[in-house]
Amino acid sequence: MTLRGPAVWAWRRGAVPRRVTAGDAAAQDGRLRAVLSMAGTAGHGTMASTTAPTLIMTGTRDPIETEQSSRAAAGAIASTIPHELLVVRGARHGQLVDRCGEIGVCGLVERRAVAFFRRFLLGAG
Repeated sequence: MTLRGPAVWAWRRGAVPRRVTAGDAAAQDGRLRAVLSMAGTAGHGTMASTTAPTLIMTGTRDPIETEQSSRAAAGAIASTIPHELLVVRGARHGQLVDRCGEIGVCGLVERRAVAFFRRFLLGAG
């Protein structure tokens, strides 16, 4: 499955899949142990409610999920919840996933995401 935009698919047993932001999912489902968000425009109230470690990724040239809105979203997460912000210089909207090869950041994005999930899902340093 390819992720499109700031939404992810969330499944619950016996339920129809629905699109939600990573911040929404983490705020609503305490079973989530880590999330990756590319939605800097997610409601700051939602981000303040998250209980899962959160990695937010954004690009400096993204006019939709701006660096400023991503910084604000990260700032809304409680200090007791582990969270990180990766700002990729020169990245536009969509260039951190499907089009990362256009600007040569696929390796960076993959390394940061894998390290984050290893730390919080596997307990690996």
